[in-house]
Amino acid sequence: MSAPAESVLRRPVLKPSAELPQMRVFLPEPGNPANGPLSAGREATFCIVEDGATERQVRFKGDPHLWEWPGVYEHLVRDLLRGNAPAAVCRLLERAIRASGERPETLRAIDLVAGNGWVGQELNAIGINEIIGIDASAAAAAAAERDHPGAHSEFRVLDIRRLSEAQRDELMGFDFNSLICIEPLAVEEPPPNAFTEAFNLLAPDGWVAFHLHAGSAEGGRDSRFAHTVHRMIRSRALHVHTQQRYRHRFTTHGSPLFHVAVIGRKTRDFEPGEPS
Repeated sequence: MSAPAESVLRRPVLKPSAELPQMRVFLPEPGNPANGPLSAGREATFCIVEDGATERQVRFKGDPHLWEWPGVYEHLVRDLLRGNAPAAVCRLLERAIRASGERPETLRAIDLVAGNGWVGQELNAIGINEIIGIDASAAAAAAAERDHPGAHSEFRVLDIRRLSEAQRDELMGFDFNSLICIEPLAVEEPPPNAFTEAFNLLAPDGWVAFHLHAGSAEGGRDSRFAHTVHRMIRSRALHVHTQQRYRHRFTTHGSPLFHVAVIGRKTRDFEPGEPS
């Protein structure tokens, strides 16, 4: 949990590969006036990818270019920002499952905000093999097929907040008994209605694994997602099995960013409009 001696603001370079021999990935320099708010200590929301003679500014959230190059996303999170949330949360889930006398192999999982398949690969590593990846980005789906082929049983490109009746019926047919929602960069927490829609696809007693900013979990930071989670717990739709504070990654200016991993079980469906 302690910070490493070296600063994440060093400009490490993505090692050349056969596919991308000229590529380098950088974080923006905090002292550069062109970065505006960064000079006041706020975190950057983008990285810089040097592809041959071209430098491209790539946003962390919602930019399909983040998935364009093999290895860039995981290099950004693992090496530049020193993060490994997929392994941390999945190992905690595995311990909870086994402590309950169950086996990960029996789970049929939704990998919500599935990205490039990194989370799916970590779920495979703990023994979960029946996984449906869901992401609104077609670029993420293509990256998952390229970066972690076979990690998902199937991948659905859709916005879970706007399911048609046919889509909902199809997803219900998988009889899911687990939901995993892990965003290694986590610039923002997931939309609450996306999470509750996925939650309501689970069978009763299904496992749920997710994380939220430590400030949100502990009440010091306003968050719609945290409010929704607390309501789910108070209404007894979600039973918390275990929770653990962990270092999610470093910020772009070198400070540790802590999140709280939550492992729980569904007891019933949750309607966002129901009273607290």
